[in-house]
Amino acid sequence: MSTLSQSQMSIATIQESNNPSFPDRSNEKDIVNQVASLISGQLVKNHIKALSENGSRPYGSYQNYIAQKYIEHQLLELSENKIEIEIVGQYKNILGRLPGWLNVSTPVILIGGHYDSVSNAPGANDDGTGIATILELARVLSQFEWPLDIYFCAWNAEENGLLGSDEVAKSMADSGIEILQYYNIDMLLVQNEEAPPDERVWAVYNNGPGVTYHESHYWADLMRMMSNNYGKNLILPLPSTSFDSWSRSDHYSFVKYGYPNVIFAFESGAEWDNAYHQPTDTWDNPMYNYTLTEDTVAAIGCSIAFTLSREYQVMTSLDYSGVLEQGEFQRYYFAITTETEFVLNATWSNSAIEFSMFHPDGYLISESLEETSSQPKIVLNETLSDWGLYSVYVENSDVETLEYSITAIYESDVEKDSIPDSEQFWFEQMYWSMDRDNDGLSDAEEFLLRTSPLLVDTDSDQIPDAYEISNGLNPLIDDADFDFDQDNLSNLQEYQAGTNPLASDSDQDGIDDYWEIQNGLDPLVDDAMEDRDGDLLTNYEEYLLGRNPNVNEDAFLPILLATLVIGLVILGLFVKQKHHA
Repeated sequence: MSTLSQSQMSIATIQESNNPSFPDRSNEKDIVNQVASLISGQLVKNHIKALSENGSRPYGSYQNYIAQKYIEHQLLELSENKIEIEIVGQYKNILGRLPGWLNVSTPVILIGGHYDSVSNAPGANDDGTGIATILELARVLSQFEWPLDIYFCAWNAEENGLLGSDEVAKSMADSGIEILQYYNIDMLLVQNEEAPPDERVWAVYNNGPGVTYHESHYWADLMRMMSNNYGKNLILPLPSTSFDSWSRSDHYSFVKYGYPNVIFAFESGAEWDNAYHQPTDTWDNPMYNYTLTEDTVAAIGCSIAFTLSREYQVMTSLDYSGVLEQGEFQRYYFAITTETEFVLNATWSNSAIEFSMFHPDGYLISESLEETSSQPKIVLNETLSDWGLYSVYVENSDVETLEYSITAIYESDVEKDSIPDSEQFWFEQMYWSMDRDNDGLSDAEEFLLRTSPLLVDTDSDQIPDAYEISNGLNPLIDDADFDFDQDNLSNLQEYQAGTNPLASDSDQDGIDDYWEIQNGLDPLVDDAMEDRDGDLLTNYEEYLLGRNPNVNEDAFLPILLATLVIGLVILGLFVKQKHHA
């Protein structure tokens, strides 16, 4: 990721244009909620059932082949053919790529599980849960556009020693592919019922030698944040040094080849999982809890949506609301990656309310007891210096039912490059000084606007991208014949005349552009008070009277009167002569 230099125009302002032809991206601010609402636990269960009923599927078996074809078909169907399928390596790994809209070298995100099983187990949990996760996330995430490529990976021959993922990890490392994060999912159906409710699924992060918080631990904290703020609050970040099976699943192939950026989503109840590698590993095992899988799928999907939906020149801003009865509270998590000012705005009514914030180590940082207020108010404003998962509590300290809304605003630095994420994007710095189509827009600006850096006119509507952008038109669709200001000039005619396509009077002289052009006046210069034809009427007065500003009709009046008199005289003589005859 690189810093964005001072651009020629505000990308954020352009993207928020009110022009009706420009894409409506307002829903991106709520995209995490959208992803959370789209996740279906029933569809996850259906995939696990289908894989389980196919029977044991060890590498090289016919059932393994059937599973491969099922996954390929589902990735294409669920994404409506947006995902590109590739079978990679001698072990027939399935890689489904959802292309990002940045057509340059960028980091990628991987989500994966293995589709083989041991020979005597139908593999519902091991690892039907991983495959069901990638299929459900493929369905949901393919409904949106993302800047980065997302890979949905189904590894083979995991049970033979991580063979499939090993060959792909090596190939990616050899090719220099940068992985932002790899989510590995392997067994999610058995919980430790003695654990606290928010520790039923483990997000195991890499805390090996030299691994930074930002490379792995942050992503586990982010999963916990998403599970708590949008889901069922079941996920516990767990360091790899506290997890005995760290090297026994496919994420470890990537660690082996120099990728520390991995998360291993795993069940908390493995100690009680008596169906592991057994014939009882079927989808209908009464021990299995599908809520664990559903919440994990949602947490991963929301984490990806949160990361990839951020906007240039915009700090992180998250909105939440709720209703609390007397004595009730709601907790929200925020994963912090850089020193930042954290501001919490709130509105509430009907009750006194208490806000408190706690450090990742558990001690109180700040608290605020507020009286009833229906107006937005800053209730917390703290400078946070440490990385980690902070918690904010909203508590009803009164007797009345409390309705509230909060907005948390803070900066982030996901890659720990000391540059705020709001000031950079996912491509190299060099693109800010490149303009390969010589249209006045840097390649970087074109990436952010999604226009082509190689074409002056991306939508081929005869209006250059730069003009469309600077005048609030949409450079991605043919809007040449549209007339947004309803002045009888199309956008193309406005471009050719140099007038404003969103204002009927570009020079603000009180005379419509169309009338000025039709009558040979200049629509870009205030010429309202000029009198081109010398008839003692200004152009503006001629416009109001509907007269031609280039012709002095009054100068012809004496001639017209004389002609009329002569005509009448001649007519009178003619009549008189005819009478005498």
